[in-house]
Amino acid sequence: MPDPDVSIADRNAYGYLSDELLPLSKERAAELFEQDLTVYLLYEDNTEAMAFDREDIDNHNGLFGIEKADWLALQEYEEMKGDGKLSPEMSEQLFLEHSKDAFAIYQLKDGDELRDYRFEGLDWLKSRELLVERDNYNFVYTEPFTQYANQRDRLEEIWERFNNDHPADFKGHSLSVSDIVAIKQNGVVTYHYCDSYDFKELSKFAEPAPIVPDNFLTGEKVETPRGSFSLADMTKEQMAAAGYGYHHSSDDGAYHIMGNGTRAFAIRNEDNPLRAAEMSTEQNYNQIDGILNNQPTVAQLEEDAKSGKPISLMDLLDATRREEKQSVMEQLKTKPLQEKEKLKKAPSVGAEMER
Repeated sequence: MPDPDVSIADRNAYGYLSDELLPLSKERAAELFEQDLTVYLLYEDNTEAMAFDREDIDNHNGLFGIEKADWLALQEYEEMKGDGKLSPEMSEQLFLEHSKDAFAIYQLKDGDELRDYRFEGLDWLKSRELLVERDNYNFVYTEPFTQYANQRDRLEEIWERFNNDHPADFKGHSLSVSDIVAIKQNGVVTYHYCDSYDFKELSKFAEPAPIVPDNFLTGEKVETPRGSFSLADMTKEQMAAAGYGYHHSSDDGAYHIMGNGTRAFAIRNEDNPLRAAEMSTEQNYNQIDGILNNQPTVAQLEEDAKSGKPISLMDLLDATRREEKQSVMEQLKTKPLQEKEKLKKAPSVGAEMER
């Protein structure tokens, strides 16, 4: 329930009977309204009206309501967001992949190397041939919204809020020139630069940086009769997109050497027999590494996200569950028999959520 102080029985006794709206007190209604959720004024004749501004809530002396779908969506988003416990990389991926409307804030990374970018307008950056690039920014905050607003109104609301009334879990600085606000509405994400006097939409902010083999080196070397080559964790197609063509293969056929006329790197041959065997048994193709039937850990997924590699949210959920189960098993080894039975019977968080 969105408000522990008001029950369904209280709502029904008040005179409002529709199960589509969950009941709220005035205090809770104001709190959720400030989070951009749609709040309704409930009346004793079993009718309702949408609250369009805070004054509507202040002037209503009865109960309030929120749509069950909106409340469940907020719960789902907060669960996935992890209440701030996920890394920024994973939080960003949740923002991009989650189906609900939301906004996000990006702010420049710390360090003297970005001194010329900080708090500067687009015209100033352009005059010095400086580009607004995703790699220069940290993903610092995200939050869902459900109440309708056009893009211009939404940006102005966010500017006002993040200058005058920060959320308690916001760890960045007040919204300023050079920050980026991302708006996701109806599945479409747009990026907006906080310019000197206005927001300017950036069409290329989220475009991936060009693939460079140096960013994917594993630290291993592959020896062939033609020399020693650094191994890059890339596919043949990715190398081709980066301008590298096939040169030759290792004697055992496990590696291809890809070159561009100046430099050359080794990549794994995806068609070799061992890889084919792995592909038939692995649950996660990111784990094709010569060891059959292994699965990613939460720590490995964190590292993949930090390096810019896409990760599966289902892999993250599965890894979390495996490690939680392993933790319980470790506890069982050291607990007395009576406590072991309690641990075995204790429902998981997932089971509680399903109920």
